[in-house]
Amino acid sequence: MKPVIHVYHCHQIKDTSCIKQLLFGMEEEGVPCFIEAREERTAQELGYKAAESSNLGVGVGIGEDGTVVLHYNKLKQEEPLFLTSLHGGRTALRALGANAARLVKGVPFKSMSAEAEENEESSGKEMEYLTAVILNRINDLLQDKGGAGFA
Repeated sequence: MKPVIHVYHCHQIKDTSCIKQLLFGMEEEGVPCFIEAREERTAQELGYKAAESSNLGVGVGIGEDGTVVLHYNKLKQEEPLFLTSLHGGRTALRALGANAARLVKGVPFKSMSAEAEENEESSGKEMEYLTAVILNRINDLLQDKGGAGFA
């Protein structure tokens, strides 16, 4: 069987669309995964079982309460490596997926802080503001020149 990270989620989670960000993180790092709905309910139990069953020793568990954990088969079940929430933002989910892949590859982890997402959002707002200022300035210059353009 091909080496993959196992992702187990509680079978009661019907809307799995937010899990995609997690999978995108793994994909960006070039490590494949296998996803399966399971009977277990807690993220820690699901993540631990996923890590045990993965031939890479790395697993992700998503509990019925939306908790998401990254687990490694060398850790105790109650001590996952990373923890976030399905509702914690796409940046955190993508980072957790990337970190699962990075654990396999043996490279440094990405930051999982919400700060990264806030910076992403604020830089988008800054860009909108700067675009509006530039467009207003161009309009002012065109009106001053009688619409003839720049000299």
